Amino acid sequence: MKKWILICAVALIGRNAVAQTLYGPGIKAGANFSTITGDDADDVETLIAFYAGFFYNVMISEMFSIQPELVYSGQGAKFKDSDNARLKLNYLNLSGILRYNTKSGFFVGTGPQFGILLSAKIKDDNTTVDFKEFVKSTDFAWAFLLGYEFASGFGLYGRYNLGLANISEDSDGDVKNSVIQVGFRYVMAGKKN
Repeated sequence: MKKWILICAVALIGRNAVAQTLYGPGIKAGANFSTITGDDADDVETLIAFYAGFFYNVMISEMFSIQPELVYSGQGAKFKDSDNARLKLNYLNLSGILRYNTKSGFFVGTGPQFGILLSAKIKDDNTTVDFKEFVKSTDFAWAFLLGYEFASGFGLYGRYNLGLANISEDSDGDVKNSVIQVGFRYVMAGKKN
């Protein structure tokens, strides 16, 4: 009997949590798992940092929306076989995401991302070296995302940013950003579609 009561309670909670697509302004934040890739990106590991920013989901049809975003993103990589040395790249990223939204609250999306480099440093446990002159001031990536929004406006979010541009100031270099993002989002005063 207790099992049936629990199953019914979970079903009712789940039914009430299902949302239609929410649109309007929102905030998001979470963890970045970043590295650098390319022919000149040797002996690197994943660096964990954070991201936070704003978005605005604009409905263009019953199932599709456009979501511009402005996000601070901590990126870079750790160096293998070193004293905790890491390349820390901080960007301000502007994205334009085309989203496909389901009535159940799930969504997927894709779109371009343009990044402006705020700072570039190489750090270890004892020293910090400014590295900005060796990194291009802009970056370009393509984003792939998926998520779920609850009726309350809260949501879960996952994203992969595939770096398409060489970020090294060396024109012959081949170094690109690669970032996985996992986090939370909240649509503020959004309306259901």
